[in-house]
Amino acid sequence: MKSTIILSDLHLGERVNKKRKRAFLEAFRNYDRIILNGDFLDDYWDYFKTRNSGWSPVFEFLKSKEVIYVFGNHDRDSVELRQATDDFVDTYCDECFLPVGEHELVIRHGHRIYPRPDTILYTPANNIFQKILKWFVKGIWKIIYPIILITRFSIEKYPKTLAYLQRWFVKPQNRRMKAYAKENLEPHQILVCGHSHYAQDLRDEQFINEGANSYNRIEYLSIRGDEMKLVVKKL
Repeated sequence: MKSTIILSDLHLGERVNKKRKRAFLEAFRNYDRIILNGDFLDDYWDYFKTRNSGWSPVFEFLKSKEVIYVFGNHDRDSVELRQATDDFVDTYCDECFLPVGEHELVIRHGHRIYPRPDTILYTPANNIFQKILKWFVKGIWKIIYPIILITRFSIEKYPKTLAYLQRWFVKPQNRRMKAYAKENLEPHQILVCGHSHYAQDLRDEQFINEGANSYNRIEYLSIRGDEMKLVVKKL
């Protein structure tokens, strides 16, 4: 039986973090199948420049594994994304299903359950009001997202203090995704999401968030046989 690692929210861009790169390569070596559960790449940067940056050893290594790419809100399905990744991805999808013992994992990024304001940037504008709203949000997002990136990089430098400040914002996202699982999944199914950047193993409540990999830590769901384990490692 194949061993599987599920991880999300790497947000790889042109800026390279050597500790994270080593951690990803070390983790990937131990598994047969890698499920990238959304936001592996970040559309703030050019996908091809990211591919040819210092992250290139990670992309090259992925060619030796079975890779399933689940689309997220920062790496939605597009021609550019597929062209930049098609030489190492075996399967693209919005969600995938993985049997583990008596359970079935329903694996999706989570932005369709808990959308954020940037969703409107990818939604077709069908009338003048929607066009104006989309133009307005796009302008605001150009200001906000660089601030988010600066915050993320700051958290990488000071994870013991700054990482905890985000929890008041992300905990409600996990609660909403957990409620979705309870209302929409079969009793044997477990929803496995990223998106909120907050790792939680609540499998008894049909929900696991495998965390994020962009705050000077590596977090993932490890699956070997019928055993599942949420792994959190500080770098």
